[in-house]
Amino acid sequence: MSNDKVEIIRMVRQCRDPNDDKFLELALNGEADYFVTGNEDLLTMQNFYKARILTPADFIELFS
Repeated sequence: MSNDKVEIIRMVRQCRDPNDDKFLELALNGEADYFVTGNEDLLTMQNFYKARILTPADFIELFS
């Protein structure tokens, strides 16, 4: 397991719930391809930069 940390260089203020912006910052700065969540505020966004926002069930279906 890696102990690498994601350095937050680019800040985000885009979610309708500002408390969830920290998760978007991780996805953006960590260059995520997928963002898996059950959070409705985040799921309404569908995509964020290059990250596709999916429910856990949709993520599993995508790779099944």
